[in-house]
Amino acid sequence: MWTIALDSIAVERWDASDASWNAVVADHSEFSVDDYVPETGIELLSCPHCRTTDRLEVTGQWGGPLTYACPGGHTTVGEVHEDPRLNWGSNLLVRLILTEADPASRARTLLQMLTECRDSEHQRQRDPWYNGPDKRDAQIAENTDLTDSDLAQALHAGIGIRLPHRHAGRKLELLLVHSALAIATPAIRDTDDGRALDAAIRALLDDIRTEWQRMAPARVLVREQLRAWRDEGGPQVWQASWDRTLQLVGASLGGYVMGQEGRFAEAAAALTTAFYIEAATNASAPADVTAEQVVELAALHLDPREVPALWEARLRDLGHDPEDTTDPVARLWRRLRIDHTPAEPPRTPLYVPRSGPAVTDGIRVAFTSNYNFFPRSLEAA
Repeated sequence: MWTIALDSIAVERWDASDASWNAVVADHSEFSVDDYVPETGIELLSCPHCRTTDRLEVTGQWGGPLTYACPGGHTTVGEVHEDPRLNWGSNLLVRLILTEADPASRARTLLQMLTECRDSEHQRQRDPWYNGPDKRDAQIAENTDLTDSDLAQALHAGIGIRLPHRHAGRKLELLLVHSALAIATPAIRDTDDGRALDAAIRALLDDIRTEWQRMAPARVLVREQLRAWRDEGGPQVWQASWDRTLQLVGASLGGYVMGQEGRFAEAAAALTTAFYIEAATNASAPADVTAEQVVELAALHLDPREVPALWEARLRDLGHDPEDTTDPVARLWRRLRIDHTPAEPPRTPLYVPRSGPAVTDGIRVAFTSNYNFFPRSLEAA
């Protein structure tokens, strides 16, 4: 039988009411992903009678229920549940016994969990739809002063730990809260495992910072990128072609971001280039170019690798040198002629890779994709 007395005890609990709310969000289309709330949080163990969180005394034996008493003489027995999400008492007792017997064991446990999180993030980085770390994780990494020798204090400030009130969050955020509490304890911090935990936290947050900055271009909204390309200038007909594209697709792009590939932005750019070639060649307005003209120019019946040469010849006829770095039309064209045919099959069967040059892939997306921000008929838009 163990008896453990601590100034305060942090416990991680799952909240069934938050889970019920998330079920409502999932079932109703008027909600968005931003309406979900974290179901798990960390709070200080408190006496249900007097609500004190100070100087609680825990008793129990390995595998049994947790019993704790407050200085006011109130004793509480933790319930044992079949649902592991609700069985926090037994889990907490095991943790407290291990830490009491060997303080460094807490650091080793947290270090293993941090390593698993880092490995999982590195695995995500291989996904074609990866746009960078989670925004909240990046915010914590940016706000934590990694030059501070007192990492526990830096984490408190960077995370904004709300203890003694409940601190809810995602898996990594809660893991960092647990880690901050651990390395704030001298018996844990001053061990070799405690120092290894400190180093691992710093490395993980530095990695998240670096990755967040590296992937910044992938998080640019598609519509912002389209406007940036338009604002680079160019002939009047080129500008008018961009205006038509933005009129067609700009309002419905919503929160779509560039991603690692920029596929939808390049589809809009291919559409713009088609408007420009046809309008400039025929001395007409881009608004008068038909869907049939665009499809004919795309020559989708040919081998996709043959199409860029046809478009490039049309651009040369209009006075553009594809290698001219000062020409906004040529700069964008060099992006559209890149062949994206994958060298090997995709790592995940759920991902449909790009195929062929960006220009033909883009026109195909514009007219045959299931995404609703490109009209199937330009005249119908």
